Amino acid sequence: TVCLLGFNRPEWAIVDLAAMMIGGVPAGIYTTCSADEVQYIVHHAEASVVLVEDAAQLAKLEARRASLPHLRHVVLMRGATAPAGTSLAVLSWDQLVAAAEPVGDDAVTARLEALAAGDLATLIYTSGTTGPPKGVMLSHGNLAWTAQLLVTIGAGAEDDVSLSYLPLSHIAEQTGTIHMPITSGASVYFAESIDKVADNLKEVRPTVFF
Repeated sequence: TVCLLGFNRPEWAIVDLAAMMIGGVPAGIYTTCSADEVQYIVHHAEASVVLVEDAAQLAKLEARRASLPHLRHVVLMRGATAPAGTSLAVLSWDQLVAAAEPVGDDAVTARLEALAAGDLATLIYTSGTTGPPKGVMLSHGNLAWTAQLLVTIGAGAEDDVSLSYLPLSHIAEQTGTIHMPITSGASVYFAESIDKVADNLKEVRPTVFF
């Protein structure tokens, strides 16, 4: 299992898809979660790897390191750096990419071909308003069927353009940002931040908007 903790970025989508392609299971965490909430989800999901956006999100893992026995590596998104003296095994984005270079395409293809529609694809954690967050188990078939249906009823096209800005930890945004565009061949732009959505809309001029 791989947890993802950060605002919408290409790295978020890349790691999410990479985990599913090799039979792993990604689980997003809201950036507003406290250190305790982050620890609960990372531990409950038994995640061995966590992708984080910046030092502030990394600090949440550092604060609860003793309660994360499954955690092996933390990967930083582009541009982020870890503070000196961290107890976590941290990889930069470039280091992660470099570690992948010796792995051939055949190994990835073999993992893909071993996937079945009913296999677990991702965990979507609830917000925890009625108790500890619950991990909703979604299969590859579930994601693919939903994406195809929404592309069909929405007349999705490969020349569509959209802007991703809602939390990718939510299944609706994952569907709109990742699964539907992959199914139709559409293009996705990532908002720089919530505060810059209005400016980004003017720049991107999306043809579809969620």
